[in-house]
Amino acid sequence: MKMFFVSLSILFSISSCFGGEDINSEREIIYAYNQLSEEQRINWDDILSFDGYYHVYIYSLNCTYCKELRNDIVCYALNDPKTPIYFVCYEDNADSIPLGDVDDVDLTIGATNIDEIFLGATPALIGIDNHTVIFYVCGSNTIREILEI
Repeated sequence: MKMFFVSLSILFSISSCFGGEDINSEREIIYAYNQLSEEQRINWDDILSFDGYYHVYIYSLNCTYCKELRNDIVCYALNDPKTPIYFVCYEDNADSIPLGDVDDVDLTIGATNIDEIFLGATPALIGIDNHTVIFYVCGSNTIREILEI
């Protein structure tokens, strides 16, 4: 009987670590990209069009890491971030986004023309100041660190 309670206790502890959810299931969608304003959703060709300092987030609807980041980054954008953020959907811009090697995105730092920028991977975050790329990172963990989400 004691062994039964020990086993039950261990099983309960393990399941509570995962919140009782199937760890392979997709997170509940609380925020969606369509909740963003039209001004926040831009085309690839417009990423250098704004004055001042801002971020551009590039995502794909089919990217696992983009899906994992979706709730947090949309929530961030909807709650008046200190740095403006614009969103580019890869699928909506696939014909105009040049693709490149993720290891070469640093080559785009200093770019002032859209022809000097390519997509290394999704998700991606580009920091732009007065029409100039000042940083470009790929990967959900790095994006979370930069935006503190």
